[in-house]
Amino acid sequence: MPSTNLVVATGVTPEKLSNLRKWNIGLTILHLGQAIAVLLLTNNFAIKVLSSFPAGLSWTLNFNSF
Repeated sequence: MPSTNLVVATGVTPEKLSNLRKWNIGLTILHLGQAIAVLLLTNNFAIKVLSSFPAGLSWTLNFNSF
């Protein structure tokens, strides 16, 4: 029969685990609120992205010449 002894890192106490769980729940609610806000604030707004490339020297475009 396998042993059920759990090895826990030093300094981990039930109080610290309880505090960690509270933080996890609180931040989960915060992130859920952010996701809802993003969904409610979205619309068909878009910014057109234009790109351009520098001309450069002609020898930089042909690497096979070396």
